[in-house]
Amino acid sequence: MYDTFMGLHASRGNIPNWIYGRNGDIQVDISEVIEDTDLFVTLARDKKGSQFIQQKFPNDRELCAFLFECLLESDLIFPLSKDVFGNFVIQ
Repeated sequence: MYDTFMGLHASRGNIPNWIYGRNGDIQVDISEVIEDTDLFVTLARDKKGSQFIQQKFPNDRELCAFLFECLLESDLIFPLSKDVFGNFVIQ
């Protein structure tokens, strides 16, 4: 299944290999994920990625508002809210 986000094709399982550590866990700083919208969307649409975002996302209201605005302005919030894993991140 493919959805188009900002001209890119994103599908489950497309998480870049450099994100994973030796033990198979996601080894990237959450700030890197927040700064890169494409990476955020890719992780949010993946089961492990969605869980990572939910566990690591800071309780910073300003940061949450910033990310929400970025997603809203780029029309990414609507497809993510309908995605089986992205939905949990948006909530």
